[in-house]
Amino acid sequence: MSTRTTSLIRSRGLEIARWVPVAAVLAETAVGAYWDLARISYVRAAFDHLGYPLYFATVLGVAKTAALAAILTPGHPHQGMGLRRTGLRLRRCRHLAPGRG
Repeated sequence: MSTRTTSLIRSRGLEIARWVPVAAVLAETAVGAYWDLARISYVRAAFDHLGYPLYFATVLGVAKTAALAAILTPGHPHQGMGLRRTGLRLRRCRHLAPGRG
């Protein structure tokens, strides 16, 4: 094998190794966004148990959708992760919800 062929194989291997965890995060984020926006029974039960208002599911679903778009934008995958963290930060702000002390 020539050096160029070895370099090409290594480059493709690194590219595949990079996209495997990205694909896992994309799949989890896409499913979570759908669940939050559709407000499936599991999400409603979890929000009721945690005491969160149900509109937070919509806010988190929109944040996850924005994160998907940012992760898929070439050169900006870390911004998508920042958007996911923003959704997590919103969960901590539940005391700002109307009717909460």
